[in-house]
Amino acid sequence: MRSWRPTAQCAGVLAPFFEANTISTHDAARTALDAVRALASRSLPETVPRLGKLLVECGLREPETIDAWLSTLALLNGVSESLASFEPAVFDAPAR
Repeated sequence: MRSWRPTAQCAGVLAPFFEANTISTHDAARTALDAVRALASRSLPETVPRLGKLLVECGLREPETIDAWLSTLALLNGVSESLASFEPAVFDAPAR
């Protein structure tokens, strides 16, 4: 059996998983399965439309690759961090 190797494009994204521990107990497997089910049934269905709306409101195109998603999410995170650094009164001041 050949072992799978990630492409250079996704290797950085998958790097943490290559160092992850294996699931070796029934309880750990159940916990992992419950987390994946919650992600698939609740978190992703709720998040995807909200993220799509955010992209439209910001005038951004939906990324088409993992690398583009990482860049877009990093950009949005940077904007969020920048906005959080301002005092709330800044947002109440009238625009000139």
